[in-house]
Parts: sequence; C-alpha cells; structure tokens
Amino acid sequence: MSQQTLMHFLFRNRLEIYDVFPFEHGLIPRQALPYLKHPFVIRCVNQIRSKEKTLELGRAYAVAEHVAQYCIDDEDNFSAYVSLLSDEAWEIAIRNCPYYAVHGILDNLVKIQGAMQEACINLTASLAGMVASQQYADTAVVAFQRERDRATNGLLTFVTLYTTYIDVVRRLKQHIPKLSDKNFFRAIKRLISKNSEAHTFTKDMRNFINHHQIVQPSCSFQYHEHSAPIMKLYLQSGRLLFSGYKWKAESRSLMQRSEQIDLISIFDTCLSDVRKVIEFIRRAISANLYFEKRAYEYYMHERQKYLHLQGSLVDFRDALRVRYSLLDKLAGKQVVETIYQSSYSNEEARVLLLKFANR
Repeated sequence: MSQQTLMHFLFRNRLEIYDVFPFEHGLIPRQALPYLKHPFVIRCVNQIRSKEKTLELGRAYAVAEHVAQYCIDDEDNFSAYVSLLSDEAWEIAIRNCPYYAVHGILDNLVKIQGAMQEACINLTASLAGMVASQQYADTAVVAFQRERDRATNGLLTFVTLYTTYIDVVRRLKQHIPKLSDKNFFRAIKRLISKNSEAHTFTKDMRNFINHHQIVQPSCSFQYHEHSAPIMKLYLQSGRLLFSGYKWKAESRSLMQRSEQIDLISIFDTCLSDVRKVIEFIRRAISANLYFEKRAYEYYMHERQKYLHLQGSLVDFRDALRVRYSLLDKLAGKQVVETIYQSSYSNEEARVLLLKFANR
C-alpha cells in the first residue's frame, strides 16, 4: 500500500477524490494532482480507515481551496481550521496560495544576495592574507598558496551564485504572469546597463570555469607616499583572451582595456546592481500582486498566531510540581499543595491560585 500513489488507490477502490477529501466545493483534480504524492497524503491514505486522518486531510484541502482564491473573509472559521491542521497538513494547504511561490523566489534572492556578499568578504580577506604572507620569507610559500586557494574558492562561489541569481529571476516568468512581459525585464536591463560589461564578464567566467579551466587569482600591493596602499586581486587579461575560449563581445572589451582584471571591484559592482534589482522586483511585486501578498501575509499571521498561542499554553499541574516555585512564595506552600492534591481542573486550579496570589 505504501508504494501506491493516491490515484492508484482511488482507481482500485472505485472512489472519487471528493469521497476521500470531503468539503463543500471540492478541488478540481488538476489542482489536487501535485499534492497526491506528498508523504503526508500517502500516510493518510494508508490510514484511510482512521476517521481522524481523513478529516484532517479534508480540512487541509478545504484550506487549500480557500487560500487558492486569496480570500481574507470569514476570519473565525479560517482561524478554527488553521488550528486543527498539523504542520504537514498546513504545508499542503499553503502551497496552493498564489503568492507562495513568489514569496519563495524573493526569499531565495535575498539569501543569494547574502551569500554573494559573504563571498566578496572572503575574497577581500584572502587578498589581505596573500599580501601578508609575502612579508614572512620562512613560511611565505605555504601561507600564500593557502590564501590563494581560498581566493579561488571565493571566485568559484561568487560566479556560481551569480548564475543562480539569474536563474531565479527568470523563474518569475513562470509564477508571476503580470511580470512576464518584455517591459519588466527591459527595466531590469536598464538598471544594470551602466555595468553591463561587469555582469557579462561574471557570467562568462562561470562558463569558462565550467567548460574550460579553473583559474587562480594573483595579488598586487603598491605603496604610495601620500595615500593609502593599494591592494588588488586580479586575473591576467592576456591569459584569458588567448586561452581559446570564445568570450562575449562585452567581456572581451573589458579585458582589452586593462592588463589586469580587478575581481573584487567587478564583483562589488555586480553585487550593488543585484541589490537594486531585488529591490525593484520587491516593489514591482508589491504593486502588481497587492491582494495576493496581503492574503498570504494574513494566512501566515494566522498560522504564527496559532503556533504562538499553542506554545504559550501551560499545564498548571506541571508548574505546581516544580519545587520552590514562585507560586510557593505568593500563595503559600500549604495552599499550593492543597490545590494540587484536589480534584480541581487546570482552569479551576489556575483561578484559585491567582486569587490567592493577588489577595
């Protein structure tokens, strides 16, 4: 039974999906199919004779039907349904919310931006380590190579994260029809147009490392009499141009202007533009998906409120078992023991203790 999908189970037992998930209007099969292989659904089907499991799954799909229309009315009934769902059932329900995927994309973009920033910090630290290691002749070779390897890891990490960022932005076309027109992506290109060469070079570098070879950056350190010293983490333009790789025109133009490609400067430029693009996407989504976003935030607030209230519940009988508790000082040890040994319910015991403590 555990190896079967829900559709096999329904077909073999000549059941309709509405027989298993009963609620007023019902989800159409096309909406339900993506959830039929969810582990929670399969476990509920395995325990189909359990009335409690069947009802819980039915409630999950009822909430899913509600959030699919991003409704925010009928607050009392919705809150009641939310409080009856387990974490797995809630996951099934909230995935049907139109804004769920959009929120996931925004969250991924923010995490990618943070990881890119961390990669830039690591590159800067590796540069400082490479320069410092050259000051000690006895251990210079080992220390320098160690820091150079770290810089190479930082380079690989940043260019990989950048291509991931591009893929995530492209996913907006699938989940946000209102933002899939050419004007939206043309606006993004305008945001980065001043630094298009840096962005093209970063994408090219990812493909170069993937399909050609891994490069290790070098460093330079220059003292100036009347200014701060200048450190640079760079790649040799000539070696890249004559490596046999077919660079794009903008990348080739960038490399032809200088013998050394300053990696930290280029990556800082890209990271600054990534921040601008993410902020632009956030504002565009807020303007075009206002109702969907408001409904999603309402649903998540209801769930968080329920989890908070659930975590705030206290079993007063357990509290009374703690020695030297605050109740002993406020109400007196004999009073606490008497109430604890009585047949009062938790609520009755709480009321009595509050009366004694506040007297």
